[in-house]
Amino acid sequence: PLRQIEAEGGSSIYLRGAGLLSLMDKHADTKDFQFDQAYGPRSVQEQVFLEARPLMQTLIDGYNVSVFAYGPTGSGKTYTMAGESKAGSKHRGL
Repeated sequence: PLRQIEAEGGSSIYLRGAGLLSLMDKHADTKDFQFDQAYGPRSVQEQVFLEARPLMQTLIDGYNVSVFAYGPTGSGKTYTMAGESKAGSKHRGL
């Protein structure tokens, strides 16, 4: 969702297709964002980990990898990236 200042300023978001999102400001300037996967509020930690797991091997093989976590405060971004501090927890982070 747009931040309040963005909505009040006339910005809009357009989902232009699978994996492509555009943000348009009041001057009709656009910023395009491309993504491979998005998770909804009912997604669970294990699902995110299993789908991101191949990225870890790519990283170990010496390639650059980026994982971007976006969402409102309290939505679980830090938890998804860091997991629990307990060793051996099934709720491991990326």
